[in-house]
Amino acid sequence: MKIIEAAYIILMVVITYELTMIIHELGHLVMAKLTGYSFVSFRVGPIMLVNESGNLRFRNTGFIKGTGGQCVMMPPDRTSAENTPMLLYFLGGGFFNLLTVLFAVPIGLLMNHTYVKAFFLLLGIISGGQAIINLIPSKLVVANDGYSISRIRKSPSDRMALLNSLRISSHPECSFSEMPETYFVCQDEGEYANLSYILRGFYLMDRKDFSGAEKLFLKCNESIGKSNELYHLEATAALLLCMLLRNADDAA
Repeated sequence: MKIIEAAYIILMVVITYELTMIIHELGHLVMAKLTGYSFVSFRVGPIMLVNESGNLRFRNTGFIKGTGGQCVMMPPDRTSAENTPMLLYFLGGGFFNLLTVLFAVPIGLLMNHTYVKAFFLLLGIISGGQAIINLIPSKLVVANDGYSISRIRKSPSDRMALLNSLRISSHPECSFSEMPETYFVCQDEGEYANLSYILRGFYLMDRKDFSGAEKLFLKCNESIGKSNELYHLEATAALLLCMLLRNADDAA
C-alpha cells in the first residue's frame, strides 16, 4: 500500500510540474497575442508545436539545457524598440503561474478527498515556485523572465538586443543571411551587448565574411566579464568554427 501511495505522489509531482510548465508557456502566448505578436512555436520539454507556413506541426526537439519550455512569438512590426510591446510577453508566464496559485490553493483547501486535495495544493505550490523562479531576476544558466524585464526597463540597448533576438528566433525557416540586416545591429552597451556580437557574427559567417565575424567573437570573449559563461562558450565555439571555415574557404 505504501508503494502505491509513493508511486501516486511521484506521479502527481510529475503531472503537476508539467502542468505548471504548460501554464507558464501559455501565459507567454496569451499575453503576446494580446499585444500583437504572431505565433511561431510552443515547446514543453522536448515536444514542440510549430507554425510552418500557417500549418501547425509537432516536432521532437530534445531537451534544451536551462529551459523546461519555450514560447516563441513574432513581435509586431513597429517603428522602434521603444514602442514595441515586450513587458507583457516576458511577464505573462509568471503571471499565469500566480493566477494558478490563486485558483488551485483555495480549491485544494476546500476538497475533502485526500488525493484530490493533495493534487490541487501541489499544483499551487509548484506553480508558485515557478512564478518565483521566473519573476525574481536571475541568470544562473540563462537569463530568466524577471531579468529580461529588468533589462528592457533599464537599458535601451538591452531592449533592442532582446527585441532582435526575438525577431531572429521568429524565423526558424530562414538562414541568418536571409533575414533583414537590421536584426543584427551590434549594441555596444548593456548586458546583452555580447549577445548582439554573437548574432551579428553568425550573420557575417552566413555571408562568408569570416574575418568580420572573428573580430566580433573575439570582442565578445574580451568583454566576457560583463556576460555569462554561456555566451563565452558559444562565442568560443563560433570562433573556432569561423576559423575552420575561413581556412577551408581560402584553400578552395
